[in-house]
Amino acid sequence: AETKARLRYTDAEDGTWWMPFESWLTEFDEASVCAMLPGYTSHRVQGMWHGINAGGRDSPHLCPQFHLFIEQDCHVVVELRQPSSRTAGLSEYMAIAPIICGRAN
Repeated sequence: AETKARLRYTDAEDGTWWMPFESWLTEFDEASVCAMLPGYTSHRVQGMWHGINAGGRDSPHLCPQFHLFIEQDCHVVVELRQPSSRTAGLSEYMAIAPIICGRAN
């Protein structure tokens, strides 16, 4: 409560939420912070690996593929997520092995 007051946190319908640090340590094992600086752009692509396109490591050619063409030098960040397994009562995630290829001009 002391930290919450010092940070002047207010409970509002703005997408932010408060969790005591001790609870956070119980629920999460990683935090990522991303700063979107002026001039940066982002593009979101969604897909799923299920049914016939769930090729896995033995048939990666069956999995969804996304092509990104960049016309200038820049940094690229790729994030690959999967739904939380906690809602299914599981404590571990399925293994993910993305294949990311690049070519220098």
